[in-house]
Amino acid sequence: MITFLLTAAVVYFVVVLPLQKIAERRRRGEEAGPVAPTEVELLAEIRNLLRNGPVQGAAPSERGVGRTGSFT
Repeated sequence: MITFLLTAAVVYFVVVLPLQKIAERRRRGEEAGPVAPTEVELLAEIRNLLRNGPVQGAAPSERGVGRTGSFT
């Protein structure tokens, strides 16, 4: 029983309290939450990946481009 209580106390003070403080700061606006990338950033990343070309060393079927140059 003592081991359980000690473990519960450690989990509470190490995990629960810090998460509650972070949630409270976010509610007050002191700390921003995680920021999702914008649509423009995602499209730019896709453009850059396409501009770099196929993956080196991969088979044509793994690259997504067949021998004729069309997508498979």
